[in-house]
Amino acid sequence: MSSGVLLGPTHLQGRTVPLEAPQGVAPFEWRRKLQGATGNTWFRLKYAGQRHHKHTNLVVGTNGRPAIVVAVDDQTQEEMLLFDGSQHGHEALFGDAEAHRSDPVAWAFYQDQDGEDTFGVVLSAYYQIDYEDEDEGYLDEVDSQGNIALPDGRQMPFAEAQRNGFDCF
Repeated sequence: MSSGVLLGPTHLQGRTVPLEAPQGVAPFEWRRKLQGATGNTWFRLKYAGQRHHKHTNLVVGTNGRPAIVVAVDDQTQEEMLLFDGSQHGHEALFGDAEAHRSDPVAWAFYQDQDGEDTFGVVLSAYYQIDYEDEDEGYLDEVDSQGNIALPDGRQMPFAEAQRNGFDCF
């Protein structure tokens, strides 16, 4: 992304607050704390996919279906979509649209190694793709209204594509 403060994914706008005294945040990293509509910061996490076999704190997709992670507000039970690999990130926006399957989703609730299932959630997205690098060709695809055509046929404002086209979440 270009200069300035990273704004983060558009679907999380208004759902996060700054961290107090964050440490180790990379210049290409957006990092914020999740907050529910009532100000609550405790959530259960449900996911579709599976835990990574080696790094069990990571959720990954299965059988060609990208991972989905939803936060459930511990007080209100409101659900907030945090990540859907078929909608969010560079691969979802600019990758092979045919790779996204719409099979029914099987949900599981996340528990850590100690059996805890309610968490304060810190979100992080990395923006290491240079959309403004002329060799990458993204700027060539932007029309006169500032929109870019995605491989699946959708039109999206280029600035929105940059915010939602993170390379790691």
